[in-house]
Amino acid sequence: MTNKRILLLTACCIALLTFSCTADDCQDCRIVVRNLDGSIYSAETSAEYCAEELDEIEAESPTTVGGRTSSWECD
Repeated sequence: MTNKRILLLTACCIALLTFSCTADDCQDCRIVVRNLDGSIYSAETSAEYCAEELDEIEAESPTTVGGRTSSWECD
């Protein structure tokens, strides 16, 4: 019975370490819209994104409409 408990405890610890979000996995990101000359037209307030959500943001391509390009910028 104790072997099962040790195995269960070990599995839980591994799962927590694998799926936990650390500060290294997070960044503050915002959408920035720039004019053709590169100057900022508008920018949203930044928010913190982590792990998979951050990966999705970083994978998005910039979008250009009417001479203005919007893209995610992360610090």
